[in-house]
Amino acid sequence: MTLTMRRVAFLALVLSPFVLTEPVAQLPGSKVTYQGVTNDNKIEHFFNIKYAHDTSGTRRFAPPEPFTPPEGSRITATEPGPACPQSKAALPPFFDETPVTSEDCLSLRIARPAGTAETDKLPVVVWFYGGGVVKGSAYDSHLDPDRNEGPETWVAMG
Repeated sequence: MTLTMRRVAFLALVLSPFVLTEPVAQLPGSKVTYQGVTNDNKIEHFFNIKYAHDTSGTRRFAPPEPFTPPEGSRITATEPGPACPQSKAALPPFFDETPVTSEDCLSLRIARPAGTAETDKLPVVVWFYGGGVVKGSAYDSHLDPDRNEGPETWVAMG
């Protein structure tokens, strides 16, 4: 597992026990706050949470550099971020159209049941979407946690 993949997995684990208030989450031991959205299925979403800096320009083909928001930041995580560069056209039935792409695409999408408390012990799933370096995004509807019946159908896999 590369250093970047380990950082992504660590960030997903750290962010999973968010402190909840109208979906707002704060990283434990930090003053960084994320504002998310709750949908009709009672699932809270936190979109476009950066874990590494933009990989364009002088950073192209270099190892990703971890992104740490400034202490005390309040980050709006209510809109999907761009997908990494790829074909924008849909490839039915496997992939949706990808309207926005950018080299500044190293971010997470986190979902959790609404009402999650800091002390809740929830399973954590880190999903690296496929696509064969041709197509794929964390925001493709095929990977959407809202496609099930809601948090009560989520199953911890061991």
